[in-house]
Amino acid sequence: MLRPMTSLRAVGASWGRVAFAMYTIGGAALGLALASCASDAFSGGGDGGFDSGGFPADASAPSPLPVFHAALGAFDVRLCWAVAGDDPARTMLGEPAPADRERPMPRTNYPGVPTGGAAFVSVPFPEGARELVPYMLKARRLEFAERRGRTCAELFCRSASPVCVERNADYRALPPVPVDPLRDGTHALVLTGCLPRDEDPEANEARCGDNYDPVQGNLQARLVPLPQPPSPPDGAVSATFLHLSTPLRGAAMELTYRLPAEGAGSAGDGAVADAGDAGGNDGGDRDADAGDGGGSGATVPSASVAAAAFTATPAGVFSLPSREDLTAFARAAFVVTPRGDGGASFPFTLADVQRASAPLVLPPAYFDGAALLLALVGDPAEASEAPEADGGADASADGGNGDPPRPRGLNLIALRRDR
Repeated sequence: MLRPMTSLRAVGASWGRVAFAMYTIGGAALGLALASCASDAFSGGGDGGFDSGGFPADASAPSPLPVFHAALGAFDVRLCWAVAGDDPARTMLGEPAPADRERPMPRTNYPGVPTGGAAFVSVPFPEGARELVPYMLKARRLEFAERRGRTCAELFCRSASPVCVERNADYRALPPVPVDPLRDGTHALVLTGCLPRDEDPEANEARCGDNYDPVQGNLQARLVPLPQPPSPPDGAVSATFLHLSTPLRGAAMELTYRLPAEGAGSAGDGAVADAGDAGGNDGGDRDADAGDGGGSGATVPSASVAAAAFTATPAGVFSLPSREDLTAFARAAFVVTPRGDGGASFPFTLADVQRASAPLVLPPAYFDGAALLLALVGDPAEASEAPEADGGADASADGGNGDPPRPRGLNLIALRRDR
């Protein structure tokens, strides 16, 4: 059975046992110790003080747009927008988004949408505009002293000033997208495709899409309609599942949730039970990161859901383990399986998802009563370990300091819609 998350899931199991041991010491000690551990393990040694509530949001946006960064091998981004067919220097509005410096990306001290991650961002809507051109700006290069705090219009200038951004070196212009779906609050924006081959040696049609051009690349922004989520009760979570993995675009992906059975020991003794798997899916690993100790059984009916590539499912409602049993969050798992494939399954424990999405929050606090956008991103053919630095062409352009290591392999990330 294919296990693309071996490294992360092994850490998840260890985390669960450590968290459970600390839990018995006392609430204050637990919070301090876990925050310190998570900061060291997942924020590059605590160098940025990034927000613990998950992927960054742009608090200034009245109706922020969820953006998922599923462009393999690309760079961490901030977005500017211009009216299609017009001079971008004349129609740029606002700051590159997200702009809230108090909610930086993991492993950084500046805002952006991390590669393999997500964020809510604001979008300007110039009067009369029918289409907008998204510009992917390299978030790290906006941290140059001359550029920090500049508006999009100031950055897209035409001079030799170090303020002015340069095509390819600092940004990529994407094909235009219609304004109405951006405005109505019912869509997610998904960044997909790859850079040209000379900037991403791993890029090819299988990994990047059928329209991949090795000279130009095929970065683009796709709009995915989102259903309205139900409000889950306490002790449960609602999840809208989005299949955003280009390498797996050929198959619909089925999401099933498995919860530790009440009063069970190790999963080898039947500790994992399907929580309302209406489709009868039995393709996952039934002992995913199983530790010792019991969990709580499913109390809210749920069902497996399936999504074709670049679509979203209606939200399912899933039971959570008991808040008092932290180790159960390292055993309760979402399992993703190609529909009709009969082969590999990809298990992600709740601890995996929380760690990839909000590393400084305890799982009960992150999941309980949440309405999630749950997105499958990445490439299962990649090794799950992250490289030392992003492999883009400009990784050494500024003294050898590239973007922070991006997630590798296949990942399941969450963005809370209710925050």
